[in-house]
Amino acid sequence: MKQMFSSFTAIVFLLGFSNASFSQRNFWEQAGLSNQIVTSLLVDTSGTIFAGTQSTGLYRSTNYGNSWIQINNGITDTSISCITKSSNGLLFVGTGNAIHNSGSGIFISNDNGETWNSTTLGDGYVYSLVSKNTKLLFAGTSIGFFVSTNSGVNWSERDSGLSSSNVFSLGFITPFVADVYVGTGNGVYHSTDNGFHWNRIDSGFSNTAIQSIGVFNGGGIYAGTPNNTYVFSANQWKQISTGAASSYANYDGIHSPGNIFIGSTHNGVFRSTNLGLSWVNVSTGLSDASILSLAIDTRGRIYAGTNGAGVYRGSAVTFRTFKGDTTLKTKAQKIKVKKNVISGIPNFGTVVENIFKKIGKKGRTFLGISQANKDSAKLYSWIGYSKAGDLQKLYVVIHSGAAYPIDSIRVEGRKSKPLSKLIKADSKSYNNRFWEQAVAFNLNLEASKDSITQFGLGDVLLDTNFELAGRQLRGMKLSAIGIYLDSIATYYMRYSFLDTANLGRLTETILRPINEKFFTPLDSTNYFFTSDIVTNPFGIKLDGTISPLETGFLKFSLSNNKEVEVMNWNTENVQPTQFSLEQNYPNPFNPTTAIKFSVLNVSNITLKVYNVLGQEVATLLSNKEMKEGSHEVEFDASKLSSGVYFYRLNVMRNGTAHYTEIKKMVLMK
Repeated sequence: MKQMFSSFTAIVFLLGFSNASFSQRNFWEQAGLSNQIVTSLLVDTSGTIFAGTQSTGLYRSTNYGNSWIQINNGITDTSISCITKSSNGLLFVGTGNAIHNSGSGIFISNDNGETWNSTTLGDGYVYSLVSKNTKLLFAGTSIGFFVSTNSGVNWSERDSGLSSSNVFSLGFITPFVADVYVGTGNGVYHSTDNGFHWNRIDSGFSNTAIQSIGVFNGGGIYAGTPNNTYVFSANQWKQISTGAASSYANYDGIHSPGNIFIGSTHNGVFRSTNLGLSWVNVSTGLSDASILSLAIDTRGRIYAGTNGAGVYRGSAVTFRTFKGDTTLKTKAQKIKVKKNVISGIPNFGTVVENIFKKIGKKGRTFLGISQANKDSAKLYSWIGYSKAGDLQKLYVVIHSGAAYPIDSIRVEGRKSKPLSKLIKADSKSYNNRFWEQAVAFNLNLEASKDSITQFGLGDVLLDTNFELAGRQLRGMKLSAIGIYLDSIATYYMRYSFLDTANLGRLTETILRPINEKFFTPLDSTNYFFTSDIVTNPFGIKLDGTISPLETGFLKFSLSNNKEVEVMNWNTENVQPTQFSLEQNYPNPFNPTTAIKFSVLNVSNITLKVYNVLGQEVATLLSNKEMKEGSHEVEFDASKLSSGVYFYRLNVMRNGTAHYTEIKKMVLMK
C-alpha cells in the first residue's frame, strides 16, 4: 500500500524521553478527521498540524486536532502522500494514489497552505519529501531521486548508482553535512554528496524492498521492509524484532538518547526505549490498528494517521513521581567522581537532595501559604523545609491519621493544639494523610519544574470528576490544583463548606494515585547523571515511566494562555503588601512560560506582550477585573519567532492608572 510511505512519519525518535512500563490505560484519543485515510502528517514548530489524506487533500489544525480546515486551493491532485516544511516556512506536499499507482508530483505553498502552486516536478508518485535547509530539498518518487537547490522551484534527478527508480523513503543525519540515505525497491543506498553518487549498503537483508528508513544522529540507522525492522550495525543490517510485521516510512531524526515509535500495518504502534532492542505495543485507544503516518510536536504530543479512522493523539512525554511513603526517607547516597570514574549508586535520597540544591538555601513552602506579615503568621500556618533531611522526616513511618488542613496537632494520645507560623512537619509529631500526600505531590511538581524529572507535570490536566470545597477540579492543571490545596490548607477557616471527610477522599483518590501512578523503583536503566556531577554529588535526573493518558484519570494540556487564579481567600491581614510582577518561568522558554503577578486589591488588569520594536504581539488580559491575591497566566509563543520580548502589567483603579511594570523574557526555539 504505497500511500503509507511518507516523509515525516512513522519512525519517530525522541530526545530524552524515557524507559517506560506501560499500563493498559489508553495511550491514544481521537483527534479528528474521522473516517479519513490519513496518509501523512506533519507538525511544524508552532504546533500547527498538517494531515494529508488519500482522496480529500490536505487539512490543517491549529488546536491540536480539535478542529480541521481543508486547504486545497491550487492542488489539482488531492491524493496527498507526504508533507514537509522548510525552515523558511515554505510548505510542500507530494501526491500519489496507491490504488492507481500514479501521482502529480509536488506542490508548494508560501502562505502556510492557503494557496498552492505546482512545481517542475509534476509527474510521478512522490513517496517521501524532506527539507534539508531553506533551499535544499530531497524527494523520493516512483521515477527516481530528485533534488531541488532553489527552495522547490526546480527539481533535477540524481540517480547515478541507484538500481531502482522506486525511492520509497529517505533521511539524513544532519543538515550540515552532505550525507543522505534512501530506501528503494532494491536496497538501501548512501550518498556523501547530496545524491550525485550512490553506494549500496544492504548486506543482511532478507528482503531488499526497503519501505522506510530512519537516520538519527547518534542513534543509528533503521530500516523497515514489509516484514521486518533492521538496524545498521558493524557495516551490515541486523534484524530486530518489534513483535509485528511493519510497513512504515521515515522521520528525519531527533537525536538520541530517546524513543522510537513504529507504526505497523496491522498491529498499531510499537515503542522502543533502548534503541530497538525491545519493543512494547502502545495501541490502546486506537480504533484502527493500521497506522500510515506518525508525527510529533515540540511538547511531546504524538499524532497517528490511520487507514480509515482519522487522526489520533497521544503523548510521547512520560513522567516520574515519588510515592508519599517511606521510600522518601532514605538517606542520600553521594556520588563521587575521581579521574573521570563515577562511583556510588544513587537512591531516592540522592534525588531529593538534588531537588533541594535547585531550590536553594532558603527552602520553600511545600503545603499552605507562607505569611510575611507577623500578625498573619500568628493566625495561619504552613509547611516548609529548607533541607532535604527535614522533609524526609515526614516519611519515617506511614501516616494513618485522618486528613485535615493545617489547623492543629492531631496525634492520638496528645492534646490538640492550634497551629501557627512555619511548621517543619515530621511523622513523629504529626499523623496526617493529607499532609503526607500533599507534600509529596508538591515535591513532584517541584522536581518536574526543575527538570529533575520530566518537565511539564504541572501542565497535566485532571480528567476525572472531583469537587472540593465547592470547586470542580476536573480540567484543572495539576499546578493549579496544588495552588488550590495550598489555599485550603492554610485558609481552611474561609472555606465554610470544607468537608474534611472529602479532603480524605481527595487524598486517596487523587493525590495518592498521582504520586504512585508514575512511580517506579530506581535502577541503572531509568536515571542518568547530570553534567555537573563532578561538583554536585547529587547530580541525577530521572527518566519517566508512563504518559498522563495511561493513568486513566489524567491527560496532557491542550490549552493556551489560560489564567490560573491563586485561591488565597485573604483577610485584610494577609493581602499582598503591594502590586508586583514576577519574572516569567521558565526563562528562556520554548514555547510556553508562566507569568505571575500580585494584586493588592480589586483592580482592572491588562497584561500584554511586545517585541523589541515595541509592537504588541499578544494580549493575555484586557482590562479584566481581578480580586486581590496572586495570579498566574500562561503565555504560548509557539507562533512567534525566537528573540527578546517584553511583558507589561497595567493596573487600573477607578478609571485611573495605578501601577505599571515591564519585564523582559527570551523565547529560544
